[in-house]
Amino acid sequence: MERWGSALTVLLEKEFGNIYVEKMRAICLLGGDFNWLNKLIFAKRMMDQAYDNGMVPVEQFARRGVQASHGVLCKVLFCDMMRALHEMAGIPSVDLGNCYDAVAHPFASIALQAFQVPLTTIVLSLSVLQTMTFFLRTGYGVSTVGYGGT
Repeated sequence: MERWGSALTVLLEKEFGNIYVEKMRAICLLGGDFNWLNKLIFAKRMMDQAYDNGMVPVEQFARRGVQASHGVLCKVLFCDMMRALHEMAGIPSVDLGNCYDAVAHPFASIALQAFQVPLTTIVLSLSVLQTMTFFLRTGYGVSTVGYGGT
């Protein structure tokens, strides 16, 4: 769809009154029906199927029915164990929610196929993101020249 071909990136203040660019949060606004389609396919159908097939490990705390405090407690206990055992360890933070521009599309395609998402759906979503033109909105208005897209 043609209107899926552009997105608007809006810079919001993380802290009120702090207008430095590095202290702002960029929110990408996509078409409403494109968001709805992504939510239906990926957040609902794919994740329901992943839970039903046991593809989501119990160590994954970002799921329904689990409180955030459980994940925090697990992380603290892990760090305490590693400190007591004098072992080196690291905990990555890999939350990529809404970071469409930060995801490598070939790896995303492979991962989505592993979660049994239909190939036509994957091609649709990734091709839209690859060809999308992004515009930036600031206090001075919306940029006239977009970036991205092929």
